[in-house]
Amino acid sequence: MSKSQSAVFTRYSCRDFKPEPLSEAEVKEIIAAAQAGPTARNLQNLKFNWLSDQKLIQEISDYAYEILGEDTRQLMEERGAKNLFYGAPHVLVISAPANEYAGLDSGIAAEAACIRAEEMGLASCMIAMSKVAFRRDLDKHFCDRLNFAADEIYTLSIAFGLANSKKEPHSFSDEQIRYF
Repeated sequence: MSKSQSAVFTRYSCRDFKPEPLSEAEVKEIIAAAQAGPTARNLQNLKFNWLSDQKLIQEISDYAYEILGEDTRQLMEERGAKNLFYGAPHVLVISAPANEYAGLDSGIAAEAACIRAEEMGLASCMIAMSKVAFRRDLDKHFCDRLNFAADEIYTLSIAFGLANSKKEPHSFSDEQIRYF
């Protein structure tokens, strides 16, 4: 099995990150992998917002918890989460002009970045719950803080860093497969 094939099958959602930041080379490699993904109609209009500012990451987490409520915060604390991003030193927020393909294109880019991180011995976790912190219908939101254009929407966040602990990847089930 090749290294990339192995990464596809060994990748898991890390929920326990070390606080040490990644190197500049590692960051660039992850972002390059995200950018390499194909997009519908070859629009190539995704925006990659790399966050290393721990204060900003914590503010997004705190605001999301404020909206999601105490039950969500308690659930995350029961999982041992230091914040919504599990204490990761970096968060990639993917955004795009609002269109019918934005979510799909972001998912492709996110998976490419996560697989590349796994190949590099790094950990990742996609965090969709942070979406609430980017809701423009609320008085406070983080679209302006990340310089989103007026038509730009949040699509997905991904935590990146070194794993503090490991877990097994998802198991497979033939019940999920349909053959015709």
